[in-house]
Amino acid sequence: MTDDKFYKVRPLIQHLNQVNKPKYSQEFYSIDEVMIPYYGRHSSKQFIKGKPIRFGFKVWAACTADGFLLHAEPYCGSYTNISDTGLGQGPNVVMELVKRINLEAGQHVVFDNLFTSVPLLEKLGDQGIGATGTLREDRLSGAPVMAKKVMEKKTRGYMEEAFTGCISVVKWKDNKAVAVGSNKERKTPVNKTKRWCKTKKKHVEIDMPHSVKVYNQNMGGVDIFDQQVSAYRIRMRSKKWWWPIFAWSVNAQVINAWQLYRKLGNNISLLDFIRHFAIAIMKGFGTSRVTPGPKKFPAGLAKDTVRYNGKQHWTMKGDQPNSRCRQCS
Repeated sequence: MTDDKFYKVRPLIQHLNQVNKPKYSQEFYSIDEVMIPYYGRHSSKQFIKGKPIRFGFKVWAACTADGFLLHAEPYCGSYTNISDTGLGQGPNVVMELVKRINLEAGQHVVFDNLFTSVPLLEKLGDQGIGATGTLREDRLSGAPVMAKKVMEKKTRGYMEEAFTGCISVVKWKDNKAVAVGSNKERKTPVNKTKRWCKTKKKHVEIDMPHSVKVYNQNMGGVDIFDQQVSAYRIRMRSKKWWWPIFAWSVNAQVINAWQLYRKLGNNISLLDFIRHFAIAIMKGFGTSRVTPGPKKFPAGLAKDTVRYNGKQHWTMKGDQPNSRCRQCS
């Protein structure tokens, strides 16, 4: 027992991160948070309003763009194993996970507005790592772009761009105004996307900045992983606080194994893979039952004509204390 609030599962988490080192190299990676459902009592339990899982343990996760988990770090307040870079909590998480998954120059990481800041994009750019993320209104670092309330009045597809050094800040009017910062992607080339028009009652094409397109295509890696974990989550319950984390780690490894198995050319659904995996575990490590099947009760002495004649009867005691009715079994 140590000051670490996750001391009971820390060896398991370290093993999880060790075996999940990148098995294949990709260009795009995503960083986001994952919630492990837990409704008991623990000092590190979190409540996040508006999330599908509101109560539970929060985990910082780094995944590939297609949903392969590379690194997981549970959040436990000031005891979280995240180094302080002086940029704030969100940027600290990104810098730590980028170091843990060994990103190299030329690779690209995507994250949402919880993590993004202009100093973070500059620091990653100094390392040669591409970064793209949505920006909150109070983190624009004075970029000379239109205010959110003013841009809300513009038509869909309107966009502005501002530069500072290697950083591009693009503000785009979709259904609402959104700001995206990047140290690699720019507004151009402008892409087209379809949106539903209420007045014309049909889909129409509007302009979309290239940085927004890159963000939309690659941000969902952690969400894909989380969705696959929740599809066939282990439902066994326990009052021990560490059990949900242990069960989640098993689910996470099954999803990663399924991802690698499919990359080897095997087209198999997640449910069938879990079935084959469970059968293989039982055959390899299971033991046969000493008394197979349920206990056999003696057959009743009465004929079916008596049992189903609709005339109810009192239960007649059998030969053994726990035996069924002598008349109708």
